[in-house]
Amino acid sequence: MPVCSKTAMRVHLLLLSLAAILIDCMPDNMCFPASGTVSAREFLIENQTETVRGCQVLCGDDDKCAAIFYSQPTCILLGGLVANTQCTLPISYPAKQVGGCPVRTNPAAEIGNDPCVQSWNSTAIRIGIPGICAKDGQTYVVRGVDEFGNRITLDDNTMNASIILRYFCAGLCAIFLVLYFNQSRNMWNYTFEATQISIPLIAVGCAVPNDACPCDKLPLVYPDVSNGVATAVGTTGACNLQDDASLNYSLQYYGAKFNNVLEPATFAVEQTRNMTITCKAGIWLLSYLDFSDQAQMLNGTCVPTTLPRQ
Repeated sequence: MPVCSKTAMRVHLLLLSLAAILIDCMPDNMCFPASGTVSAREFLIENQTETVRGCQVLCGDDDKCAAIFYSQPTCILLGGLVANTQCTLPISYPAKQVGGCPVRTNPAAEIGNDPCVQSWNSTAIRIGIPGICAKDGQTYVVRGVDEFGNRITLDDNTMNASIILRYFCAGLCAIFLVLYFNQSRNMWNYTFEATQISIPLIAVGCAVPNDACPCDKLPLVYPDVSNGVATAVGTTGACNLQDDASLNYSLQYYGAKFNNVLEPATFAVEQTRNMTITCKAGIWLLSYLDFSDQAQMLNGTCVPTTLPRQ
């Protein structure tokens, strides 16, 4: 499946609608291996991308581009070889190659310098096991680079399960996977079968976020819940609302993996006391205090109950 930059994808779709000639997009079997050959190349254009993958996709979309120069966030697309080195220094540039690309084996190899991450735990990530990151008393997020070169934060909800049926031994076996390697695309897939979510990633890891990537204000559930109020943030108890000590609150929210046409998820009073809501690498995360599970929130509302606060 070819990968187009966002700009190229819009043009691609427009041309499709006009039944015109299609543009080229970066195929999965294209790569940019490091070259030991020193050469001078034609300068085409300078862009800014947050990852080297984003730079590669821009080059892959452009027939004139034969190589790249990347120094975060500067992405320079280069053309063919030139003899005149007045404007282009003779350097070893990663050159575009179709076919013969190495199989990805290390999920973190192309992660790069992530401004939202304090530290990585390379031993915590698990392939093919419900629960992508190990439960070791730390709040991790799944942080990766998608096929277009965008940095992305995902939750580590243990419900992230995809079912792949394979015949082996004497019968049909169901294997539950959450992060698996897609051999046909040479990428990892973050999956949630219930809503048919599958996100291809060229790099992925278990990250402890820093505070450099804030979240937008967490909105209330829409349509508005009667008497509903905003959640507590950064405290013990997702609905621990100090301004009203006379009521208990349950929590209603929509998770990122569910469509808003469905009913919101609801956690009872006792459950919300064992949860916290925090901003992690640009997403709102609802987490159990014992680190047993978490889920990304799109919105949230605390709903008063008739039970007196204990």
